[in-house]
Amino acid sequence: MYVYRVATHADIDAMQVVRRAVKENALSHPDRISNEDYLPYLQEQGSGWVALHNNRVVGFAIADRIEGSIWALFVLPEYEGNGIGKELHRMMMNGYFAHSDKTVWLTTAFDTRAEEFYRRQGWRDAGMHNAIERKFELSKQEWKAKQPAACTLRTATIQDAELIADLSRKTFYDSFAPDNTVEDMDIFLSQQFTRGKLMLEVGRPELHFILAYVDDVVAGYVKLREGKLPQQAVSGTALEIARLYAEQAFVGKGVGAALMAESIRIARERNKQWVWLGVWEHNARAIAFYQRWGFEKFGECDFHLGRDIQRDWLMRKDVSRES
Repeated sequence: MYVYRVATHADIDAMQVVRRAVKENALSHPDRISNEDYLPYLQEQGSGWVALHNNRVVGFAIADRIEGSIWALFVLPEYEGNGIGKELHRMMMNGYFAHSDKTVWLTTAFDTRAEEFYRRQGWRDAGMHNAIERKFELSKQEWKAKQPAACTLRTATIQDAELIADLSRKTFYDSFAPDNTVEDMDIFLSQQFTRGKLMLEVGRPELHFILAYVDDVVAGYVKLREGKLPQQAVSGTALEIARLYAEQAFVGKGVGAALMAESIRIARERNKQWVWLGVWEHNARAIAFYQRWGFEKFGECDFHLGRDIQRDWLMRKDVSRES
């Protein structure tokens, strides 16, 4: 699990290590950025944030409120792909626009992952900055429009059985139909994952369903199950996340995060040591999501989708060691 906080003067040495380790947008003369150059941005001129893993700074972001620009956003190469840059960017932009209405800008080298990253975060192409860099801009209005709507949660009741069943089948189909055969999906939905079977799950004492809503529209759900960890794991009390899905229109909008946070809260409320789940080995996006939440692989198991025998990763998170 990564920890994010406001950067301080004590972080400057570690931020320098991160800056000098990057592969893209590396300075041709890194020594030109001295420790003293950070000071104004951590005081009256701007503000910064750091990401830590095991008390080590693995990424940082700094915005310049006076110039209206992004001074730095870097992540150690070995930590790329874990959502650290996205979270630092979110915190940095929220902090910047909390103090300024000025449109912010940045520059980055052509044809880099950084260029694509900023496009995905909603930055607008503002043309060439020089022969080797592109300029991007982002207004306060554009940033606010990109933010997810508020997500509300409620515990499902027996009256929601039809809703849960239909939502379960739809989100499963939308998630996995593109990567599986029509025949296997039809067998699974008509035999293993029928509407009737799913309706009977709602109300069972060992199961707990939570529904997520965005602007009064059902956006996703999670199914929690009481039970022990599989045999591959060490002993301990556990809560299983049996299913966690968001509607396609709400993927990446914070619905999954809200459901995950609530699942962990419930596990702690019930004095569980572990939260665990299974995820298809080829579902890279879901695996990355769980890893960002601190889940680690501890085993594998078979999953039968129609006639296809697939492999799932078993992942767990120790929730007893965090407050």
